[in-house]
Amino acid sequence: MLDKSASGPSSQLSGFSQRGWLHSYQMSRFGDVPFLPTALSKAEGCRVRDVDGTWYLDALSGAYCVNIGYGRQSVLDAASEAASSIHYVSPFSCTSPQAAAYSKALTDALDGFMGPESRIFFVNSGSEAIDAAIKLARAWHFVKGTGHKTILSRRGSYHGSTFGAATVSDSEFLKQVFGPMMGGAAKFPTSSCHICEFDETPDRCGVNCLGIDAPDPAALLVEAVETCVGTGLTHRDYYRRLRRIADDLGALLICDEVITGFGRTGALFACEKLNIRPDVLVLAKGITSGYEAMGAIVVRREVADAFLGDDSKTFFHGATFGARPGPAAAALASLDILLDEALPQAAARSEAIIRCQIEAKLTSRPSIRAFRGTGMLFSVDVDFHEGPARVHDIELLRQCIFEQGIINCLYSTKDDGFVDIAPPLICSEGDLEELVEGISKGFDKWENQRAKGDSA
Repeated sequence: MLDKSASGPSSQLSGFSQRGWLHSYQMSRFGDVPFLPTALSKAEGCRVRDVDGTWYLDALSGAYCVNIGYGRQSVLDAASEAASSIHYVSPFSCTSPQAAAYSKALTDALDGFMGPESRIFFVNSGSEAIDAAIKLARAWHFVKGTGHKTILSRRGSYHGSTFGAATVSDSEFLKQVFGPMMGGAAKFPTSSCHICEFDETPDRCGVNCLGIDAPDPAALLVEAVETCVGTGLTHRDYYRRLRRIADDLGALLICDEVITGFGRTGALFACEKLNIRPDVLVLAKGITSGYEAMGAIVVRREVADAFLGDDSKTFFHGATFGARPGPAAAALASLDILLDEALPQAAARSEAIIRCQIEAKLTSRPSIRAFRGTGMLFSVDVDFHEGPARVHDIELLRQCIFEQGIINCLYSTKDDGFVDIAPPLICSEGDLEELVEGISKGFDKWENQRAKGDSA
């Protein structure tokens, strides 16, 4: 039997008024069960603690963002010191030393695949950054006089929750709830080999998923690694061909590295690892490691230069809270830690550890279909019950893993379900072994309770 209140009344803040709270994605669970999200009050390294004092290993870096780990005093101090001097600078008429310093540090780090002197436009989140990239692509074609408007993105993709980002994501549910969506958007096939639409395999692949057709393509928008389908990995020649197709179409190539950026895949950016050469790079999450809210798009210089000259060429877009001094300082301090401690390289080394642990402790289970991963971003496919029992089945596994001291690891959609493993990049080998062992013990308990329920 699934106990919705298993983590205890105080850790779920039982006195909190549900009527005053519209909690992300979870309102449906407030109805007939005594559910409130676990209240966390402290964190250190790769672990978080609830208000009752119980510690958990964070399997998902919060929401794929706490790449450098929790409790980094240098980041907190940098943000606090900047805000103490001046907490707000209008991005419409001014800038700050922190924003300028971070812009230089980041563009220097991107020279290898974005070219020299790329330009940064700051916003507050990944979804906002996607919207900014869409607007920039259409504005670029406007000033170039092509009239191209269509944003092409892949089936199976996810790019965010704002209206523009949801439009270019591939979710029938979102379209049903929020539609009609924004016009001028189209889809082309997923590049994820494990769900190939052409029934091909990586060693027998004609890269037929690159069949792209639109009369007025403004941009091709892709995730470096498709995360919403469970760490979808791509044919080795895919991105070289995609770059050529974008050039032939006269379209910009936009790469979404909101999740994969800042060390997650074993390189500072997945574009380096996968040989992607985008015109626009979309960043968020790990940009400050969650210490402050920030997102950004980085634009290749030759693209950005199209907006210079006179008012008719101006990129008319802005974010009131873009590049405030505090977040900019936090982003710079976070980048310093990533580089000084060689955390992308640590993530690359951890890939083999995670892979070995999954193979030893999870893959022999009949409920596990497959797993994939790169760096410290892995997905383990799970067979859940179909029909009305599916929701209970998913929640039962979530709770069973949670009871082993592992938090934030289960992801599910209407059709798919998988356990994601994407902990902070600072995790030691022992931490990773503990993480997969905890997930394995959660599966033990889930399978036992599931078997009892099926036989009842």
